[in-house]
Amino acid sequence: MQHAKVQLISHVSMENPLSSEQFPANWDENDYLRRNPDVAKALTGTSSIRSGYDHYVRWGLFENREGGWRIEETDSQTRYCLDPWIYQEIDPRGRVAPCCVHPHLFPLIDDAAEPENVRNQESLRALRLSLLEGKLNRYCAQCHIRSWTSTKVLTTVLSKWLRGKPSLQESGPLRHLRIDVTGRCNLRCTYCAVSQPEYLGHDMSEETFQRIMRMSDMNPKQTRIMLNGHGETTYHPDWMKMARQLLAGGFKVDILSNFAKPFIPEEIALLAQMSVIQISLDTVDRQKLKSIRRHVSLGTILTNMHQVRAKARAIKTKPAWSLSCGVYEQSVPGLEDLAWFAIEAGFASITLWNLVSYPAVNHNPVVGLDQLPIEQALAMKQEVQRVVQLLRNHSVAVEVAGNFLENTHPDSACHSPDSLTSEPAA
Repeated sequence: MQHAKVQLISHVSMENPLSSEQFPANWDENDYLRRNPDVAKALTGTSSIRSGYDHYVRWGLFENREGGWRIEETDSQTRYCLDPWIYQEIDPRGRVAPCCVHPHLFPLIDDAAEPENVRNQESLRALRLSLLEGKLNRYCAQCHIRSWTSTKVLTTVLSKWLRGKPSLQESGPLRHLRIDVTGRCNLRCTYCAVSQPEYLGHDMSEETFQRIMRMSDMNPKQTRIMLNGHGETTYHPDWMKMARQLLAGGFKVDILSNFAKPFIPEEIALLAQMSVIQISLDTVDRQKLKSIRRHVSLGTILTNMHQVRAKARAIKTKPAWSLSCGVYEQSVPGLEDLAWFAIEAGFASITLWNLVSYPAVNHNPVVGLDQLPIEQALAMKQEVQRVVQLLRNHSVAVEVAGNFLENTHPDSACHSPDSLTSEPAA
């Protein structure tokens, strides 16, 4: 399910090992502030941000902020990606992947026997080296999430993150762990592989989940957990049991859900304890919801939100609210309405992801922007950029998953591989 192919902005830790006391030699402070006027404005106010670079190391690094780095034409290109070092995904069958784009590299092992091997498997080390050298495999080369940068920039960043490590091929601290608990879903969105008759979803077993809990790198002080799925997270019959165990372990737990099913009181009480609740929602147009995402009632989503918020007030918790929004031809015209919904409903962040057509769903009537004629595609990207600025102006953080809002198109010759995407409010 494509809405599962994003990471939450709220996963970003405000504490990190990067020092902002001194700018790196290839950092251009003026360029970063010029390309991110909201950051420049924050520096003139009462913000605690000390500089553009300070903002970058606390937020911009993870949000693919535009500008800042000096990249020469002769520099080797690579992906601006730290995932193989600080991030990990585990699917319902217990297979480990470095991100949501790359195929699984190996099955989860019982780290009670070999506690240090899970994140330093040779396949992961080889992937890290390929990124450092700019010798990308086909999955990284065709990635639609991470922007391009130079190997020099990636090495600069990682050398700070991995201070004290004998090699840049070593794993860094596990900051984010996505546990895909299920591949089953209550929806049948027209653009999703789950809708295909041959699709078969799986639920994570208790044994696999307990193996995850024994991973040596899991640390409540530094590892944030995202309960996710290539389907609907809350469709797993034991999702509440899993969430309770994580919360009891002291972890900050985020969840991605379509909020389309009426939650029972026990689910409402558990959701109110989440650190971040991200709702998958592409539009607030009721007719489009019914025609594209099907089986979705905006009224059910709003009722669930109201009940979770009421419970959170009662137990004195404050989950942050986020949206995961697919961007495609049919969703762009109503994107401003969705933005105002996010602003008025108090959402802290929104992730915009680019619809990618999978071979199994070629009959799909939903059209991604890069499948449109070039002039129409660029016009829609400009509209999305306008909405991004609207959200930032109202202090809603925005993550654009990849560089798809750049003025580029498969039929255009103007693509610049070193462009980075601008994102959220300071």
